[in-house]
Amino acid sequence: MKAERSLAIAKAESLIELSRSNRSLAETTFGALSFDEQLQLVSQVNAEDRKDLLFLARDCAKLVRALPEDGLYLSVKSGTDIESIILLELGNKDQLMYFFDIECWDGDRIDQDRFGRWIEYFIECDDDLIGSSLLQIAQEFIVAAASPRIADTKVTEEELQLCDDMERSYMFTPEDFDCTDDLTAQFLELLWMLDADVFREIGSLIVRDVDLENEVLERRNQRLAEKRFPSRSEAESIYEKVDLKHSESFSASSQELSPMRESQPLLYRVLEILRVSKNCQQDVCDQIKDSLMNIVNQVSVADGLAASGENRQFKSLKAIVYISLGLDFESRGNLNDAVDLAVFEKDLRRFFQIGFTLVSKLQESTSTLSRFSKYEDLNHLDPSDLLTLQLAQEDVPYLIDEDGLKRTAYSISTLSLIEKRVSEISDLIAQLVGHWPN
Repeated sequence: MKAERSLAIAKAESLIELSRSNRSLAETTFGALSFDEQLQLVSQVNAEDRKDLLFLARDCAKLVRALPEDGLYLSVKSGTDIESIILLELGNKDQLMYFFDIECWDGDRIDQDRFGRWIEYFIECDDDLIGSSLLQIAQEFIVAAASPRIADTKVTEEELQLCDDMERSYMFTPEDFDCTDDLTAQFLELLWMLDADVFREIGSLIVRDVDLENEVLERRNQRLAEKRFPSRSEAESIYEKVDLKHSESFSASSQELSPMRESQPLLYRVLEILRVSKNCQQDVCDQIKDSLMNIVNQVSVADGLAASGENRQFKSLKAIVYISLGLDFESRGNLNDAVDLAVFEKDLRRFFQIGFTLVSKLQESTSTLSRFSKYEDLNHLDPSDLLTLQLAQEDVPYLIDEDGLKRTAYSISTLSLIEKRVSEISDLIAQLVGHWPN
């Protein structure tokens, strides 16, 4: 199983590389594979490579619809506007609703800006698939999202009731609605042209001013729960800090860790070792990956799905970095011990919380320095020092090293380097102003 996965990844990378020099040959080679073989390849690679492979297929739609919802979401987010719309158009109803459930909400409310931006993409895309895609979006979601953009209607609720009493249906047209912006007017026009009956049902809900927001939120939460997304209160518990009893002794020894350890998150190294290990059962790796996905879902909900421009890729990175820091901390920098810990516990939640506690500690000390520096207007501070303070406060902190390279806090070693640099800046500030910041 592990050898097959390695072979699949190597084959996928080879095809992607070939497509850059000879796309026609890459398409022919990919097309010669069976559907199951193609699906195996696109399922094993990262989101951007998956997108590139999908576009090599003759029957791209069939492959897209066979992907898990999250797999398509990440591929859409990795592409250009045109690539993203093409992939969305090919998706099925569940994939589309998953995308909008993640992308177009800010906490418990529909994000109007994000909804408008994606609708604009759909409107600008002139092809035959656009209709079937839009009509797969749940009507109640369309009504809840579009209603705030409609200032007034030319049809009254009494007129609709009269039609109902006469057992007749009022056939709405876009002219029946006064929209607050041209984009919404174009959207209603498109819906009407696609299916007048669907537009009639949507128009009736808008005129009757049916409050669908709570219902839409409830249905969205139900869909997300089916995909193992927790409730908000459950998700926020992931950010509980833990007591770091041996933090002082380990911080000093962490400077001796091999620089190689800093090139990627420790969790990746652990999973790679388990993948090639003959003594590790496949179900152990699956449990660890399952725990990682649960934590990514918790982080996504706790942070507010797609809020503040964040997306699933970043939240995945955030979860992986915090877990890696926790594993590194608990194993005291010993890779073999980190592997043993992951295998023994399988549930990565405690390691995430250790990593979160370590990063929070750094952010708290750095935040004080940043506010102090800004208040005192310390023009004598080097711009690189100010940048160090800024980067150390990121959810995934990093610094720029002597070679100008970005060093993300993948390990305790790198985190300690950031802490050391922040401490040096603190000493410098104390010298400049004559006292310690507090």
